[in-house]
Amino acid sequence: MGIQEISENNMKETLKNIVKMKDGNYYEKRAVVAGLCEPKLLKDEKTATNVINILFEITEKLNHDNKLTDEEESLRKALAYGWSVAIVHTPENGKKVFERLLATKKGKHIKWIIKENLKKNRLIKMDANWVKEMENRLTKAST
Repeated sequence: MGIQEISENNMKETLKNIVKMKDGNYYEKRAVVAGLCEPKLLKDEKTATNVINILFEITEKLNHDNKLTDEEESLRKALAYGWSVAIVHTPENGKKVFERLLATKKGKHIKWIIKENLKKNRLIKMDANWVKEMENRLTKAST
């Protein structure tokens, strides 16, 4: 919530200064995801696209099939929500990056994150056909 409060009228500065936290431990990464994936902060397309790219970088860290630590589990839960919030604020860019995530990352935790986001009404309202297509791709990738 602290990230959200200081960012509301200063997203450009926040995105510039968030580098250490996005590259920090899993709890710091989780704070970045939760802080940036707030609709009131994603008002313009450039900001939303920057957030999408940060989400991709952070999500890559969970591209494995090992048992998750508590810290990783906390991050995974934030990503299961955050992607859909960011995607609806830059649908064209967000969908491209999300599709790339599915195409290039094979870990079961990333597949779970994708699956959870595809359940969100905000994505279904945005583009139900795309959600269905992504669900089909996910099913094929899991078999």
